[in-house]
Amino acid sequence: MERVQKLKDAGIIRRIGVVFEPKKLNYTSTLCGVHVDEEKLMAVVDVINRHTGVTHNYEREGDLNLWFTIITDNAKEIDTFIEDLERRFLLKIYRFPKREFLK
Repeated sequence: MERVQKLKDAGIIRRIGVVFEPKKLNYTSTLCGVHVDEEKLMAVVDVINRHTGVTHNYEREGDLNLWFTIITDNAKEIDTFIEDLERRFLLKIYRFPKREFLK
């Protein structure tokens, strides 16, 4: 524990958390990519980050400059969330559902 704390203090370990297999818990997840204009980026990021099912949210270079992963216990919740984001911010969000677990 002492060694782990030192690695955390040094910034080598950022976070320790649980990783579970969503399918075994009857959860569903989707990777999403979207182009967001710079002037709306932080507003979109804020809304995405408020959803408790969002596990990752990254700004990237390229046309799809914002990528996030969302996991919930039903696909309808994901659909509703994404559709709301699209309407609210006039976006086209591309969905990339997991096809195969490779890790």
